Amino acid sequence: SIASIYRDLYNVKVDVVRNIPRISHLEPSDRSVLNLPIDKHIIILQGAYLDPDRGGKEALQSMAFLENAVLVIIGSGREMPLLKQLAGQPEFSSKVIILDKMPADKLRMYTQVADLGLSLDKPLHLNYKLSLPNKLFDYIHAGIPVVVSDLPELRRVIKSYNVGWLVAAVEPRQIAQTIQYALQSEE
Repeated sequence: SIASIYRDLYNVKVDVVRNIPRISHLEPSDRSVLNLPIDKHIIILQGAYLDPDRGGKEALQSMAFLENAVLVIIGSGREMPLLKQLAGQPEFSSKVIILDKMPADKLRMYTQVADLGLSLDKPLHLNYKLSLPNKLFDYIHAGIPVVVSDLPELRRVIKSYNVGWLVAAVEPRQIAQTIQYALQSEE
């Protein structure tokens, strides 16, 4: 999408070179070693920059509508203090685990034991609207399906490779419904 904008704007040939993380093969991890529940679905939201427009708060709030699932948020960013505060509230304390940013190899250990990955950017400006976050490829490399915002580049990957589901709106109830559908899906 961004290349198309540059082609139209500047009338030049533009090639796309994607910034996709390399596949890194790790020994299979174990949820119990990572202090994660083995009897619940694990949903992961990772991000080096979990800022207010990236759906972290809404993902956390969606847990109020889900049973038998734990949301693991790993990263840093301007929204982390708020996420930690919300996670401490009684209705979320057993449903949300928040971990600070960690080295990539350790992060991959958590990602590979998850059942579902989230990427919930809001289309508030062109940068987010046309984004293709690295976390999407981290999830795909780990072999877990995804629930993502219905944004052009994310939609293209989901539709082309059938690796997950689009959430119609970055809103807690809508996110929860899509997560529930994904966790129950045979796909």
